[in-house]
Amino acid sequence: MTATISAIPQGHDIKPIFARHETFHPRYGWFKKGYDKAKEDEKVFSREDAPVVLGVGKNMVSAIRYWSLGFKILDENKDKAKKSSFKPSDFGSRLLDEHGWDPYLENPASLWLLHWSLFKPPCYAPAWHFAFNEFNQVAFTAEDLFLSLKEYRNRVFPSAKISDSSLNKDMNIRRRR
Repeated sequence: MTATISAIPQGHDIKPIFARHETFHPRYGWFKKGYDKAKEDEKVFSREDAPVVLGVGKNMVSAIRYWSLGFKILDENKDKAKKSSFKPSDFGSRLLDEHGWDPYLENPASLWLLHWSLFKPPCYAPAWHFAFNEFNQVAFTAEDLFLSLKEYRNRVFPSAKISDSSLNKDMNIRRRR
């Protein structure tokens, strides 16, 4: 028997954002790289030469931006023309600055801190929020998870246009070799 939660718990702010990671999981060094480059230039992620500046492919630029926002390493600011700039968050500075708690994420406790930060409001990773906080199955198939995630999307974000393929991308993100 599965319990269903009818609404997002009060005080939670979960954004209807799916599949913006370009199918890349967060990679070692991306948080520090995104933090350092945004500290140098708040418009780094919208620059034409962002792949060169960050030393990664174009899709990886989007993934670094997504994960850095999701884990609250960076804050996004939009101007009147809705153009985004990104600056280090207080949390990002405390963790990753040269004299921060753990600039190169060498302490395993930092990974737990990042995990916590991913889910604190506002949450930009609803599929992960659902999988870790609401999906209570002990044994399940990928289809069980997918169907439950679809039900969650329909219940929590009824007016958002979120495709099944976006849900599938979030569900099937995995480490590439």
